[in-house]
Amino acid sequence: MMFILGVFLLLGITSPVMAAEEYPQDIRTAAEEKDYSGKLVILHTNDVHGALEGYARLAALAEKYREMGAEVLIVDAGDFSQGSIYVNLSAGMNAVKMMNAVGYDFVVMGNHDFDNSQAGAAKIKEEAEFSILCANIEKDGRLLYDPDRIFTAKNGVKIGLFGLDTPETLSKCKPDYVNGLTFYQGDELAECARKETEKLRSEGADLVIAMTHLGVSNESAPDKNRSLDVYKAAPGIDFIIDGHSHTVMTEGAGHEPIQSTGTKFAYIGVVIIDKDAKVTEHFLINSEELPSDEAVAALANELKDEVDNVYKEVAGTSEVTLEGDRTLNRSRETNSGDFITDAMAWYVDNNSYLKGGFDGPLVTVVNGGAIRAAIPEGDVTKQQIFDVCPYGNTIYFLKLKGSELLEFLEASTFMVPDKLGGFPQTKGIRYTVDTTKSYDAGELYPNTTYYRPASIKRVSIQSVNGKAFDPDATYGIITTDFLADGGDVAYVFAGKEAISGAVPLDEILESYLVEALDKKITKAAYGEVRGDLTIILPPAESGWKKEEGSWYYYQEDGSKKTGWLRDNGKWYYLNADGVMKTGWLRNKGKWYFLGANGAMKTGWLRDNGKWYYLRKDGSMAESEWRQGFWLGKNGSWSYIPRASWRRNSKGWWYEDTSGWYAVNSTYIIDGVSYTFDAKGYCVNP
Repeated sequence: MMFILGVFLLLGITSPVMAAEEYPQDIRTAAEEKDYSGKLVILHTNDVHGALEGYARLAALAEKYREMGAEVLIVDAGDFSQGSIYVNLSAGMNAVKMMNAVGYDFVVMGNHDFDNSQAGAAKIKEEAEFSILCANIEKDGRLLYDPDRIFTAKNGVKIGLFGLDTPETLSKCKPDYVNGLTFYQGDELAECARKETEKLRSEGADLVIAMTHLGVSNESAPDKNRSLDVYKAAPGIDFIIDGHSHTVMTEGAGHEPIQSTGTKFAYIGVVIIDKDAKVTEHFLINSEELPSDEAVAALANELKDEVDNVYKEVAGTSEVTLEGDRTLNRSRETNSGDFITDAMAWYVDNNSYLKGGFDGPLVTVVNGGAIRAAIPEGDVTKQQIFDVCPYGNTIYFLKLKGSELLEFLEASTFMVPDKLGGFPQTKGIRYTVDTTKSYDAGELYPNTTYYRPASIKRVSIQSVNGKAFDPDATYGIITTDFLADGGDVAYVFAGKEAISGAVPLDEILESYLVEALDKKITKAAYGEVRGDLTIILPPAESGWKKEEGSWYYYQEDGSKKTGWLRDNGKWYYLNADGVMKTGWLRNKGKWYFLGANGAMKTGWLRDNGKWYYLRKDGSMAESEWRQGFWLGKNGSWSYIPRASWRRNSKGWWYEDTSGWYAVNSTYIIDGVSYTFDAKGYCVNP
């Protein structure tokens, strides 16, 4: 894929310091040790997507707060039942088992919680020991779920909760799985939120909390289907627990009270409510270092072992990592997209009956949102292949006119260079997207949240199968059942006569790896992308850019910086996916702390009620004396409080019962005058 710079529009490049102002991320490492008697602590998750091991850490955190006197309520903001092999093979039931074991109280359905059809969603409701709340989904004129609930805490505070699921479920789920369902969207969604807030207030709620699977993604902005839009329309909401866009945030762009934990238990959300019905604190806890509840962990291991015994088998090897980054797979051509479309085309070529006798030019298309994980360099297991395409989508063949193909590409790339789940990964076609031109949105496609292009302005097709594109010609389309049904932005596919291969993508990928590639994904074949797509970009500058609430640093070649970065005299750390790190970081055996604006801290630091000392290089001091204080193995400050002289290899200092020590001064101690240097050491002991 090529990138060409345009001539007149600059991308927004700003300072990372703005991250704290736009999407604050108050991230902590543990529950603060103090008395929580009389308080209600709400722990929340979202977009868990089958990360079963995280439930044990959540259960342990809940018990920790209970031990400190708190009452605990546990809620989830959707997309819990789909997304990894550990839950997909059980149609989401393993997720429900884990959530029952933890003791969840309330959840809202996400779009992927309908990936097992309405019957599968009904089974979740049947097996759940928690309540599902959703106020904006109707079937046959009646709400599909209870819209709301008032929870009365032990301290007497009444919490009104209601749920909202994204209207994008209509196009982000197989259309026949949501057939007959109506989702309030746009103005209807806003009115629903207002009415729910007023209803709960009238029924005595002291606080109103919305559990929303809406997110803050730009693709949801045109129809006002984001949590930000809901809060603006219903400012009577006291707090929003959000999901869908996988954003890590503790506050909205305009300081809206919206909190979201990212995905797959990267963080656990905490909301603390006192007896006066006030949210006294809300923040995220990095779950990586949290202990696990033994019983819940044992259940997770049991469920995972049942799968691992079959799917841990090695199917082949890879010399390269096939891209798993959510943003990249949804905004540009990737080697994962090339690999998947190659496999699909290979399968149809070896099963020619699928073409129904068609012998014309072929184009292969899969949506970027279908790519859910990377295939790392090294051994490739059946599980890793499954996790790349975990939704059980099957292969389909249909035919389109050239003009329909062009419309599809114009519509499905309308967000480029920003991401969109419906972004097309393709094979057999060379085309260009000119992002210096705006998308000409026409009428809304029926039963979707996407708009038909009123004209073709951004996309031009150079060739199909090496020959000039003809808008009047007929082209064969190799795709998935999801897109063939008109999913995402593929409305022009819907209703076409199609032939089903009835074989899931993960099986096709495995067969392609074993049979066509002789069990090896080579660097020669997939070290670089094919170059089927050219994107004309506005002129860009290297530097910081904020996307979906996270900060990235773009280098001059347009790639994202990873690892350590020194900028304007400060050090920052960018994760493997390019996201700017905040909070504690363990790197090469040492601990560092990155502040809310990403800058590395030095000197004394207080975190969760404990003091730490960070050296000049940012690394945490452990098992040593610093300025008169002993720093333990975990770096936290501790000492035996008693008035005494202390000594190490460098000299003597004096410490009293409060931890005071003399620095750069002369003091009279027990009638004798002593002088101390800038580091606190006595110069005349």
